[in-house]
Amino acid sequence: MKTLIQIAVLWLATMLSLVVSAQATDKQPLIAVAASLRLAAEDLAKDFEKRTGQPVSLTFGATGNFVRQIEQGAPFALFLSADEDSIERLVAGGHTQGRGQVFVRGAVSIVVNRNSGIVFDGSFAGLAALLKSGAIKRFAIANPDLAPYGRAAREALQKSGLWDALQSRLVVAENVGQAAQYVATGAAEAGITAASLAGSPEMAGAMLVFQISAADYSPIRQAMVLLKSAGTVAQNFHSYLLSPPARAILEARGFVSP
Repeated sequence: MKTLIQIAVLWLATMLSLVVSAQATDKQPLIAVAASLRLAAEDLAKDFEKRTGQPVSLTFGATGNFVRQIEQGAPFALFLSADEDSIERLVAGGHTQGRGQVFVRGAVSIVVNRNSGIVFDGSFAGLAALLKSGAIKRFAIANPDLAPYGRAAREALQKSGLWDALQSRLVVAENVGQAAQYVATGAAEAGITAASLAGSPEMAGAMLVFQISAADYSPIRQAMVLLKSAGTVAQNFHSYLLSPPARAILEARGFVSP
């Protein structure tokens, strides 16, 4: 009898644990966030929790990697992408609630490590001269096959005629946040990263920042979408991201309203 009671108690404890775990997941949904949005998303999550008492859990990475993970069943509730095409692919695959929407526009910048000793005028002609002189040995960008900001970097470099000249010096990062870190730490003397990261107070002491003209690459229209597992908290956070307070935070972090 004692053994049966112990088994029953153990079973009940296990069931209660599973219920609590499920409730916790619903109360703190997992949000997939493109690396370009890291600093803004951290600010947004803090402000959302302060206003509502509802926490969300953020994970950052390359948009292309997140798409594959979601298609394979990763338990994300909301996806903040670095482009529109990735959202459209997930919608077509039946992984979403609704069709998603663009919520910000991004930009890219050339960045130079402050301790590199490189003197740069911010132009592609100046970049060409630095490459010719050998002053830049490593140039970091996000992987164009995974990250929309990497594709924008490649497009701008191709348009300037520098893409081929940079091939032997490219340091290809998994995502745009990692590309910024390569330059900030001196692993690369220069590179191209998201303006939202490059111009942040967190990076100001490590990098010099030079904006690339928006005419040099296709518009970076960043979209978001609720995924199949989204519950009430994820839906509330999605709504919050479209609110004036969230818009103010995004603009303060270098993004532009769509």
